[in-house]
Amino acid sequence: MRKFHVNSRARVIREFVQMKEGDICTEIDRRETERLLRTQWFIQDAKVLVYPDNDGVQLIVTTVDDVSMIAGANVSGTTLRGLTIGNANLMGRGLLIQAGWRDNGRLRDGRTLRMRSAITFGRPIQTNLRWDRFGLGNHSDLELRLPFLSDLQRYGFRGIVGRDDDYVRFIRSEGITPLQRVSRTFSSLGGVFRIGRPGALLLAGGSLCYDDENIGSAVVVTDSGAFPFMERLPVLPAPPQSATRMNVLFGGRIMRFLPVQGFDALTGVQDLRIGVQFGGQVGRPLKLSGLTSDEFFTTGDIYAGWGNQKTFVGTEWIFSGRKSRAAWDGRLISGRTAAYYKIARSVTSIVSLEFTGGKDVRVPFQVPLGASRTGVDGFRRSLDAGESRAVFRAEQRQALGRPFGFTDVGIAGFAESGKVWAGRVPYGVNTPWRSAVGGSLLFAVPPRSRRMYRADLAYGLNPDLRSRKWEFRISSGNATRTFWDDPDEARRARERSLITNLFSF
Repeated sequence: MRKFHVNSRARVIREFVQMKEGDICTEIDRRETERLLRTQWFIQDAKVLVYPDNDGVQLIVTTVDDVSMIAGANVSGTTLRGLTIGNANLMGRGLLIQAGWRDNGRLRDGRTLRMRSAITFGRPIQTNLRWDRFGLGNHSDLELRLPFLSDLQRYGFRGIVGRDDDYVRFIRSEGITPLQRVSRTFSSLGGVFRIGRPGALLLAGGSLCYDDENIGSAVVVTDSGAFPFMERLPVLPAPPQSATRMNVLFGGRIMRFLPVQGFDALTGVQDLRIGVQFGGQVGRPLKLSGLTSDEFFTTGDIYAGWGNQKTFVGTEWIFSGRKSRAAWDGRLISGRTAAYYKIARSVTSIVSLEFTGGKDVRVPFQVPLGASRTGVDGFRRSLDAGESRAVFRAEQRQALGRPFGFTDVGIAGFAESGKVWAGRVPYGVNTPWRSAVGGSLLFAVPPRSRRMYRADLAYGLNPDLRSRKWEFRISSGNATRTFWDDPDEARRARERSLITNLFSF
């Protein structure tokens, strides 16, 4: 492993240390330094020790790098169908580079490129570059941002420009599945500054953004390629628009961070957010966009959490909507409420409720029952989708130790139940509660890594006609970085220039 890894360079780590030579060192500075280092994708854990040294103090900053090698393959039978390679901390510089290829059959091959730098211009400013070529459609964006990650910061900013040619798949229980083209060009530039003290503060600022949305024709994909879809799709509640907006950004939080072990990670350390936090964006179109002046757009994020070393309860919800001529449309909401309880140091119980829904969305939109990341396990092949979805989850996780020395190993049992409501989306259906139970084999490499690898075997208790009784899935992820990520179906339906969380941009 060491042949493929270079330890993070001292000058990269130094940019996140909140204490400089000659400054007065406080306990808040020390704790925030540890936490900021742990927020970086290439750092597994960090410790800052303080020792007296003549008339001052000496700081010893110790970090543990996470695995930097990125490798993945998609194999069907004996045929290689996809490949991903990269490095999450190239030459120890806090630079992620990742490339991928995918065989899309009769459609063109897929290509991906990701570049992400933690340090830009010698400062902790992130630069993100993304380019994707899919079997149908493309995506590209360039982003420069200083995330507002710490209460010690005085300001944060974000600039992004990009284009997205997406094809939204309409799931239907019968007939051919169509895909409708949605093209977007977007850009945004804005920033916020802090009002108040660390631990209890407000954020205020503004942004200028541009969004241009266009709905194209629908196609169907067969073994011979892509062809026009001849049926008529339902009419959207309102046409997509091109708009330049001025936005007011606002937020606040009363919060502290509690380091814990073995909550979302198998055995790794994460910082729980204890307190309340909110952020929002309200904007009106400029006259040059041609829209009515009484229209306004709003989005926001609300979070609350309470806990200690054994128990934690949290909730987070993301919402957005547009109001024009006394009527609302484009309403989208997603969120999660969860409770964690550690029966013992190595045993964690988690119960949660997740919800995703939309109303009168201006772009093609559906919420599937069996989405790969946020749907119900065991129903990935389901053809049920609607306007909203709720999923209950329960999991009991047991860390078993390090039988091989280089990895933490654990097991888990889980139960899930989900339902979708038809609403007014194309081909929407109402379903009964669909449930599944199963077991998981868990790994964390290296030991105490916050990234967890899972091999899940789910059994559907009441499968539909398309779902299988048994479903096997391998996945990996770092759930310690955020309490809730907007599901793909909600994120794809929101305007691309949105800032859904001011505290991470």
